[in-house]
Amino acid sequence: QAQELTERTSADQAAAIKEPLSQVNRRWDDLLRGMVERQRQLENALLRLGQFQHALTELLVWIERTDKTLDELKPVAGDPQVLEVELAKLKVLVNDIQAHQTSVDTLNDAGRQLIESGKGTTEASTTQEKLSKLNRHWRDLIQKTADRQLELEDALKEAQRFHAEIQDLLSWLGDVDGVIAASKPVGGLPETASEQLERFMEVFTELEQNRPKVETVLQQGQEYLKKSGSGAANNLQHNLRTLKHRWDSVTARASDKKIKLEIALKEATDFHDALQAFVDWLTNAEKNLSNLKPVSRVMETILHQIEEHKAFQKDVGVHRETMLNLDKKGTHLKYFSQKQDVILIKNLLISVQHRWERVVSKSAERTRALDHGYKEARDFHDSWSGLMTWLGDTEKSLDELATEASSIGNDPERIKARLAKHREFQRALSGKQATYDATMKAGKALKERAPKTDEVPLKQMLADLKNKWTTVCTKSVDRQRKLEEALLFSGQFKDAVQALLEWLQKVEKVLGEEGPVHGDLDTVISLVEQHKTFEEDLHSRSAQMESVQRTGRDLEAKATAADAATIRAQLSELSGLWDKVTMLSNRKTDRLEDALKEAEQLHKSVHMLLEWLSDAEMKLRFAGPLPEDEQETRNHLAEHEKFMREMAEKAREKDATIELAQRILAKAHPDGATVIKHWITIIQSRWEEVFTWGSQREQRLTEHLRSLRDLEGLLEELLAWLAGLEGNLIALETEPLPDDLKTLEGLITDHREFMENTSKRQVEVDSVCKSRQVKQPPTTQATQSSKDRKLSKPKTSTPSKDQQDKDRGSSPEHDIPTRKSSMKPSSSEVSLGPSSRKGSRVSPGREKAPELPHIGPRFAARGSKGAEPQFRNPRVKLLWDRWRNVWMLAWERQRRLQEKYN
Repeated sequence: QAQELTERTSADQAAAIKEPLSQVNRRWDDLLRGMVERQRQLENALLRLGQFQHALTELLVWIERTDKTLDELKPVAGDPQVLEVELAKLKVLVNDIQAHQTSVDTLNDAGRQLIESGKGTTEASTTQEKLSKLNRHWRDLIQKTADRQLELEDALKEAQRFHAEIQDLLSWLGDVDGVIAASKPVGGLPETASEQLERFMEVFTELEQNRPKVETVLQQGQEYLKKSGSGAANNLQHNLRTLKHRWDSVTARASDKKIKLEIALKEATDFHDALQAFVDWLTNAEKNLSNLKPVSRVMETILHQIEEHKAFQKDVGVHRETMLNLDKKGTHLKYFSQKQDVILIKNLLISVQHRWERVVSKSAERTRALDHGYKEARDFHDSWSGLMTWLGDTEKSLDELATEASSIGNDPERIKARLAKHREFQRALSGKQATYDATMKAGKALKERAPKTDEVPLKQMLADLKNKWTTVCTKSVDRQRKLEEALLFSGQFKDAVQALLEWLQKVEKVLGEEGPVHGDLDTVISLVEQHKTFEEDLHSRSAQMESVQRTGRDLEAKATAADAATIRAQLSELSGLWDKVTMLSNRKTDRLEDALKEAEQLHKSVHMLLEWLSDAEMKLRFAGPLPEDEQETRNHLAEHEKFMREMAEKAREKDATIELAQRILAKAHPDGATVIKHWITIIQSRWEEVFTWGSQREQRLTEHLRSLRDLEGLLEELLAWLAGLEGNLIALETEPLPDDLKTLEGLITDHREFMENTSKRQVEVDSVCKSRQVKQPPTTQATQSSKDRKLSKPKTSTPSKDQQDKDRGSSPEHDIPTRKSSMKPSSSEVSLGPSSRKGSRVSPGREKAPELPHIGPRFAARGSKGAEPQFRNPRVKLLWDRWRNVWMLAWERQRRLQEKYN
């Protein structure tokens, strides 16, 4: 029991248990030795009383009994505690045997004496036999005891080795169990999870490698138990049971942990593989969206673009579920993973979520752009296709009528009917004029908004529509002219003249109105083309006019006087109207030529001005920050003044362009007025914007140059002021300090005031130094923080504006100590040498003298990383060094005064 308790307790408790146990064992051994000694004394007493035979018999009986006891001391395999007990019993027997050695010797001596005294007698021989038997049994007992001790000791060594092996395995299993039981969160990244699994597999492999050893120990223990018999080795049985339970528990937990880590690795790998695949898809989607062609305004192209985008949107919809699953898996990993992995997973998910939202947003924007483009393309395409279909049907009808006209013959009535029907058709064609103009205008506007790739097909569509319209109009005019000629040839001179007069009167009415023909270039070109069509019509009717004139003269010669006068009047009216229409047409041609020249001039001027404004806007927008050097600022200002002079020259062109636009607008066609107004508004607004930007930059450059000059003056003033302070402090340093306390107090007060007044100009020194300081780009957060510490020199509060003005206005002489009368050296002052100052001299940061109040800026220690700021101007570097030197001298004098005062 004590052995079991010591195995399950700490060393201190085990020692407390063993101490009383040892005392009991010692008392037990003493008791046994006393009993053996008492028996030996009693046997000797018997011998002395002449009881030889009795003593011999008793000793033989004892030897026999001891031999039986030795036979009972059998080794129990594998259980050291039982073997130790057996050895303890054997030790008692050995002590008993050793104690009986004197008894044996005494009996031998007594027996020899008896043999010698009764030599030759039967009693002597009997005694001799008994002594021989005694000595033989004694030797056998001694040998048997030695053999039994050797056997028990060997068994004990083997049992102790086996027990130590069991204890080592239990200890090792306890360590492994502790490693397995350590509940560390699993890795959320494949690398972390794989590393965790690899580390655990080392433990698991070690378990598997030791499995044969454990099984061998358990099997050997079972063999020991079989040899020992039932109930002989309870302790061994308990140890084997404990080892088996511990081994089964550890292997089961190791298998569970292995499965858990393998699942964690699989989840992490699956998540990151899915995430990587989704990121690749996002990259391709972003590339696809960024490389998309502009939204077309051609129907076939935009339908193809819509189909492609629908397929892309379907792909986006499929990946929406992927995004949700990723978020779900990532959230699961965030709850069960290590902290550093959780941060990375969270950042990855946030990044992917933002990219996903951007893709969805851009996809939605593309959808809206395609819908808008499709609506515009559909409206134009519907108008264009409807008009082209109507014009095709109309052209086909005109061709069929032309074919039928050949079979009409010279029947006047049929010709008149055809002519009336053709006039209805012309009215329908005139009614389509507004639709044609609107479609052409919509097509031109669409072409301007459409991408460059759509320019050719849209241009071709407009050209096809224009050609078709021109063809139909030409065929219609030719058809009317042929019908009128046929009417004339059929003998219906009056009707032919009347038809020609009606056409001329209608045309004369339109030309006589002299509506506005000016406007933008496209509008004027459209009007010119319309007038060219009319001129072609007029030219084609000239042959009809000559035919009517010729037929009229022939009829006049053959007719009666009354009819001849009527015919002559009709011909005269026809000729006058023809000449008037020709004159009006020529006048309109001249007006259109003037309008075209002005439109071309305005178009060229506007586009040249807008191009210059675009260049000016780019130049001003990317002018960059204000330079930090005065000469560079002057160069920028000179360059900007050159730009402003160029703008002043361009102002005349702008005014001339706007004046021309205003003149054209005053007499512009309604179709061109909107464009002219738009151009005027664009030019004025962009000109004002560029002029404002230019004026603001010129003002900023001028103010910046003035501030740089002011800083240069302030720099020279500060250098002169600091030189005076430095000289005064050096002079004061050479003077010995007085021994009078009141004088010292006055000096300390004056020096404190001097330091406070000096620190008030910190803002001015900073403004000069920071404006010329080289800004080094930070590489790490540490360098950034060190730079921030370096640049933040003053730690004192900023003085008010009035105080700054007051300080700036004061002369340098008022800022230095003036009580030189109290600084005269006394006979008792001894100057401090380097050795006495070594321990008391403070560093620039004043960390070693907390009892002195800190006044002024804080500088980094010399030699420290990033302590020295770099400046572009050597004069600013001189200011910085002089400023620091003045404060070093001031702090040194403060220290000396305080030490002297103390």
